[in-house]
Order: sequence, then C-alpha cells, then structure tokens
Amino acid sequence: MYSNRETQYLLLTCISLTGSSSDAAGQEEANETARMAAPLMFSFIDAHSETSSTQVTMRLGHGLHSDGSPQWCRSFPLIPGSRVRKLFVMPKDSSRVGRIYIIGIDVRVGNGRYRDTLIITLSPRFQVHNQTSFKVQFSQRCFATTFHDMEAEATHLQAYPQSCLAFHWPRLDRDQLLCMRLMDPITEEWTLWSGGVVIDRVDSFHVALRDKLGRSIFVRIEVSLIAATYCTVLTDATNIPPPFRIDNFSEVPITCHQVGVVDENLKTVVKAHQSVPFAWDEPTFHPHITCSAPGGSASSYNMNVIGEGSQLTYENFIYVVMSATLNPEDGSPPLVFDVEGTRVFLGKRTTILD
Repeated sequence: MYSNRETQYLLLTCISLTGSSSDAAGQEEANETARMAAPLMFSFIDAHSETSSTQVTMRLGHGLHSDGSPQWCRSFPLIPGSRVRKLFVMPKDSSRVGRIYIIGIDVRVGNGRYRDTLIITLSPRFQVHNQTSFKVQFSQRCFATTFHDMEAEATHLQAYPQSCLAFHWPRLDRDQLLCMRLMDPITEEWTLWSGGVVIDRVDSFHVALRDKLGRSIFVRIEVSLIAATYCTVLTDATNIPPPFRIDNFSEVPITCHQVGVVDENLKTVVKAHQSVPFAWDEPTFHPHITCSAPGGSASSYNMNVIGEGSQLTYENFIYVVMSATLNPEDGSPPLVFDVEGTRVFLGKRTTILD
C-alpha cells in the first residue's frame, strides 16, 4: 500500500518495481498530476522467487515541472524503518540548475487484519508549523536578501498563523539553513531576516528577530523527528522566560552583540540600571557575546561558562572646577584640574568636557 501526505501536490509519484520495465499497476495519468488521493495498492509478482527483487524506486510526477524531466531515485527495500531519498528533476534547458527534492520514506507493518500489509508513507523531509500569531516568511539562507531580487523572492514561502507547510531546499549546494521574518500585524512591515536555523537536527531554542528600529521579537523553535519527517514548530515566546538576561548596573549604557555579528541593527544597547532579555541572533554561531562600554573598551564572554569575566573600563568626564574662575569677566572658560601622565595641573575646560 502506498499513501501520500504531501500538502502541495508535490508527490503522487510513480512507483516502479526494481527489475521491471514499467510502472507499478494501478497508476494512471492522474498520478502524474497529483490528482489521485487514494492509496495505491500493489504487490510483487513473485516475492519468493530467488531472481525477484523486493525493492522499489520512485520519481516525481511529470505534472509538477513541465520544463524538466523527473528521474528515478535510488531503489529502497520494503522493510520496516525510515529512510530518505533524493528526487531529481533534470532541466530541459542545460543552462539552468536542476531541482532536488528530499523525501522521507516510512515503512511500517499494519495492525490487526492488516498485519501482513506493509504501509509505505512518503512525506516531505521537512515540515514547518507556524503556531505564532504572526505571518511568517521562510527562505534558505542564500536567498534571504534585503534587496529586491525576483529570483530569490520566488523561493520564499509564507505561512499564516496556525498553518503548516512543506519545505524543500531550493539549492542543496548552498548552506542548508532556514531564515525567517515576521510581519507586523499593525504596520504590515516585515522584520529583518533572522539568522540561519538548523532544521535537520532535533533541538529546542530561541531565536531573535529584529525590526528596523532594533526592537527584538523572540520566537521559540522546536525541531522534532516524526517518522521520516523533521517537524519545525514555531511558537510565540512572549510568556516564556528568555534564555539570557543582561543586567546593567553601571552608570553608562553598554552595547552588546553576538560575536560574529557585524550588522549594526543586531546590536543591543542596555541603558544604565536597566535589564534586557537576550537571545541569539545567529543560533549556529558560537555562544559568545561582546560587551563594549563608551570609549572603546570591549570584551567577549562565553555564555556557557558561569563566573566573572574581564572587566570593562570607560572614560569618565567628571571634572573639578576652581570656583573662583566660574564667572570670569573676560568670558574665558573656567579652570579645571587636568591630568597628563602623573602630572596634575590647572587648565582651561575643553569642548569635549562640555
């Protein structure tokens, strides 16, 4: 039995038995265009023969990409378990790049009266569930551009709140990192693109998305493996404690950013005697944060190591004025104590001290 869980008419594939020159029986033109929703039931001609093969192969239907030719994938055995295959679509125009779809294959034994039946489920390798209250746009890292690019925008996917969609990498030869951005429901403007997120490894973490004013919106991401599909679930992190909190007990504002992040929009300024929640802008980077004080003093800290780190110093422009020179008759600036090396002397107050 063959069933299909694809959500975007990707995959009513044609299955062929290895060693056979024709498709499995029961597949018609409707299968090529993803118009057949009923499961496909088939069996091997002679499964117990020494010369027969109990492996099958599959391809995409011809109706998905009219400008390409789908290729048969590497065969796989019908034994219980999960595995993955890549389906190639070779372009008819040799100057264009071919398409590759990663498909998860889950084979299990039926229950009860179907205990002698193998149920084969083909599904997209990646599914994204938007459980946030925002409209979310997804893109592969290499296509998450800030300028108008029609080719890149053609690969973007949009997910409405409480929706689910299948995701396939537009380019497997580039970094397989997923970026996202949110739409403000009031201004209807997109936030900046997030950093790259790994979605082929079971994990749970926060990611920070920033608007054009530098304000952060935290999203909780949980990646789980269900059968042969990695499910990425996005939820609002408003009522969830942030992974980090920066407390500034000094008298000056402190600028903080993740090590490796150079965009000025991704830097957080913590005002004096204030606390700010913090999450990584780039989850794949090292968990190091750089803090800098006014005057250029900066130091980096490993957030996985508890303890006191390097001290920051900053310039303090407090000065002592000679009261007798506060209101001079000729209008000259008052005299203040100044330091040059180890020498202390009276000098005129400079502009930088105003």
